[in-house]
Amino acid sequence: MSNDKVASISVNEDYNNDKNLYVTIGNKKPDDKDGFNVSKAGDYFYINLKGFYEQMNEDYQKIDITYNISKDTIEGEEFIIFKRRAK
Repeated sequence: MSNDKVASISVNEDYNNDKNLYVTIGNKKPDDKDGFNVSKAGDYFYINLKGFYEQMNEDYQKIDITYNISKDTIEGEEFIIFKRRAK
């Protein structure tokens, strides 16, 4: 992982009933406007999802949003799956 990467996030068409995130990591391109920058703080990398949550109308400041994270291959493409934890 490095700072020259970008995360692309996909969701299920029925996001209200399946709030899992399907993330791919790729190389950052100069004209990339849809991806989320991968940043580093100390030993850890992170993705700022504020814009994503605002776009999806999630009130991330009032509720805790947590995920279980795993990797899977779907139709030949590797995804990092963020499975939302139930409240």
